[in-house]
Amino acid sequence: APIHSNPLLAISPNPATDHIDISIHTKRPATVQLRLYDLQGSLVRSESQVAAAGSSTLRMNLEGMAAGLYMLEVLHPDGSGHEKVLIR
Repeated sequence: APIHSNPLLAISPNPATDHIDISIHTKRPATVQLRLYDLQGSLVRSESQVAAAGSSTLRMNLEGMAAGLYMLEVLHPDGSGHEKVLIR
């Protein structure tokens, strides 16, 4: 069975205001699901983006989001990752 390791995941800026850039690494071109949850576990924003093979930076627009702490879930064929995001 293939080993699925967590992607190399970095988010900036964090704290964020109107957007975040998500840097990930994938072994091949892939569709990446970005899901943002509030602390109650409700999905507040979801989008799909295509990442190239290797290192990619994906931008998620946060305009109109209330200030607070959120959990970002990043899903792609090579794995998944979670990061806390603070919106100011």
